[in-house]
Amino acid sequence: MQGTLALEHALSSGSPIRSEVELLRKSVEGIDKDSLLELALSSLPEDVLDYGSDTRIGLKQMVYFSPFFFPKTKGGLKSHG
Repeated sequence: MQGTLALEHALSSGSPIRSEVELLRKSVEGIDKDSLLELALSSLPEDVLDYGSDTRIGLKQMVYFSPFFFPKTKGGLKSHG
C-alpha cells in the first residue's frame, strides 16, 4: 500500500517515479508472476521513470495556451467560437 501512495504522490507532483515503480515490483514479487500490475508498470516510458511527467495543471495550461487554440484570422477571441 505504501508503494501505491508514493507513486500517486510522485505522479501528482511530476517527479520521477523509478524508485516507486521498483517498490511496487518488489511488493508483488513472488505473489503473481504474470500480474496486471507488472504489465502496467512495464508499459511506462523510460522518460517518465527518470524525469517525471506533466501534472494535470501543466497539461491544462499547455492546452489552453496552445497556438492551436486561437484562430489565425483577425478578430482575436471574439471571432473564435
